[in-house]
Amino acid sequence: MQDRILVVEDRPGTLGLLTRLLEKEGFEVLQANNGEEALDILSDEYPDIVLIDLSLSGIDGFDICAVMKRDPLKAHIPIVMCVPEDIRSESGKEKFRPDVFVTRPFSNGDLITQIQARINIHRLEDRLMLVNRELQQLRRERRQQASGLEAAYLDTVHCLLAAAEAKDPYIKGHAHKVGAIARMIGEKMGFDSRSLDNLEYASLLHDVGKIGVPLEILSKKGRLAREEMDVIKTHPEISVEIVSPVGFLKRVVPIIRHHHENINGTGYPLGLSGEQIPMEARVLAIADAYDAMVSDRPYRKSLEHWRAIEIIGERAVSQFDAEVAGVFVQLAKDGLLAEVYPENESRTNGITDHEDIMLNDHNN
Repeated sequence: MQDRILVVEDRPGTLGLLTRLLEKEGFEVLQANNGEEALDILSDEYPDIVLIDLSLSGIDGFDICAVMKRDPLKAHIPIVMCVPEDIRSESGKEKFRPDVFVTRPFSNGDLITQIQARINIHRLEDRLMLVNRELQQLRRERRQQASGLEAAYLDTVHCLLAAAEAKDPYIKGHAHKVGAIARMIGEKMGFDSRSLDNLEYASLLHDVGKIGVPLEILSKKGRLAREEMDVIKTHPEISVEIVSPVGFLKRVVPIIRHHHENINGTGYPLGLSGEQIPMEARVLAIADAYDAMVSDRPYRKSLEHWRAIEIIGERAVSQFDAEVAGVFVQLAKDGLLAEVYPENESRTNGITDHEDIMLNDHNN
């Protein structure tokens, strides 16, 4: 079945170009020449996504967003808004914002990537909400079938993970390795079984938000521009947006959201520091950074096992929690990481200077 997209553009030439581009990509295109026509179409139609130009005559792009977001039947439809370079995402009321701003001029490839990413995220959210409702119903009706529910939960997790790995092949296997390391650290620190489970779920899902990051950024071989790093830094919040509708995953949201915070407050998304960062997120940060360093990336080869451990030790006050770093380093000294990386000792690639290695590692 074709995805249906409503394109709202009051310049006939541009509307025609966008229509041909989207039809070539397999979309069924609904056309609106102005805001009034768009609202007429939306009164009867339910497109999969809406592409709006901000600077429409009469009813503009933000007006259309406001109408859609107020309508419970339309509020869930993703909106991509094309804006001039000098207008940023803070324009418009917060709750009436589009899902994505695309700055003109833009490449055809970037526009298609953004549209397809929002459709994929929307489908995942719908699927997760459906699974969540079904699981809640099963829990009400069949409390005795707890093991079956747990299997359904795990299927949901693995579905999300597969989607992220399909978008970025460089993270294939990353989540499972991070989960294994994080669990080792948690066990050594005396975490209870619920905390260990939370840590494992968060490890599996911490990068699922990269499904919303353009592929050309994820696979870029050179240094990222500041704007590209800003896009990368959105992936924890996109991950949270995807997993939050699933009831049992709500408890891992803080871990996922804050796994890129630094102990000295220089991380993202909120710049938390010290005890403000959940302990499980501090554990995940080290496991995530270590696997990123000892794995190949588009822009560099993997580091040697000993050098990655050394870096974590060096950053045990600025970037990482000192207690967690100490536990990790001791696990490494005890040879326990060999269970996850049996081949790691043979690696001889040296350290590189790309994006300060892991603090800004864009595939971390």
